[in-house]
Amino acid sequence: MPAEPHFPQRDVIVFLYKGALLMNVAGPSEVFSTANLETEELLRPAPGRHVRPYRLRFVSAADRMVKLSCGAGMEAEPVTELAPQGGYTLIIPGGPGCRAATRSAAEVAALTPLALGAQRVVTIGGGVGLLAATGQLDGRQCVTHWRYFDDMRSDFPKVHSRADSLYTRDGKFYSSAGVSAGIDLCLELVEEDLGQDIASRTARILVVFVRRTANQPQISASLEAQDSLTPRMRQAIGWLNDNYHRNIKISDIAEVVNMSERNFARRFAKDRGCSPGVFLERIRLDAARVLFSETNLTIAAVSRRVGFASAEHLSRLFKRRVGLTPVEYRNRVRQSAAAGSKPGG
Repeated sequence: MPAEPHFPQRDVIVFLYKGALLMNVAGPSEVFSTANLETEELLRPAPGRHVRPYRLRFVSAADRMVKLSCGAGMEAEPVTELAPQGGYTLIIPGGPGCRAATRSAAEVAALTPLALGAQRVVTIGGGVGLLAATGQLDGRQCVTHWRYFDDMRSDFPKVHSRADSLYTRDGKFYSSAGVSAGIDLCLELVEEDLGQDIASRTARILVVFVRRTANQPQISASLEAQDSLTPRMRQAIGWLNDNYHRNIKISDIAEVVNMSERNFARRFAKDRGCSPGVFLERIRLDAARVLFSETNLTIAAVSRRVGFASAEHLSRLFKRRVGLTPVEYRNRVRQSAAAGSKPGG
């Protein structure tokens, strides 16, 4: 019989504090826990033998019971009693209590050596602020939830904060925008450790239908539009999502919702905070970003597919809205993907 693949056991340490968001703790933890189960299911070790690549541990600065944001209590090991195995991954969740923890000398002092000794440090949403308080992100890039972006910029000006993607990596530091992005990121780490097969099986068990790439925007125009309150505006936006690649005039959209062009433009601007034309540009840019990330299509071909009049128009708008040319954006995506595929920190 062929020998079973050898997966050295890695500690995954989750740092808890009062007011951490339960979903930020549970989502990434379940990725690694499910990966353990799927590894055993795939390898089917001999009776009595277990193959569990990850050991989950929950720690705190001092408390053995930590009250999370929803009011639930969670058992934890005090950091002072922790003796982690080498090569561990540290997860720092976000939550309503994160800013208070950031300002707590005891919390920061407990976290600092954990982060220094980790092979990988993963932050979920606002948890990046707690890591930044240790000084270890100075001069590095990070992603945070768009809601906390201004706080990060003002509280930690030495950190290059971003809110334009789901997750990113700078050295051993991985940061994600929120819980769902954190799940996507942790699935990528499982793939890095254990291979694509186990990562894909884990994603299916967790019903993660599509594993998103790091460079997708946190909030697309289409998703943001789901907040629209009026049925006619939802109908208009649904039609735009299906037809953005066409040559569209404002009168075409107004006709779909049986409104005059002037009344439709006024109501749309009131509902969405921008004109129909600007919103259509945003949908087209979201589509262009995906095509630049996932295909080798030329700028001209992408512009035709998403409905822009010319490659020049797309390039100018892309540079103005995204901050990079299409070529620069594609190169950055591929450099990030190449860095993320390398093992280790």
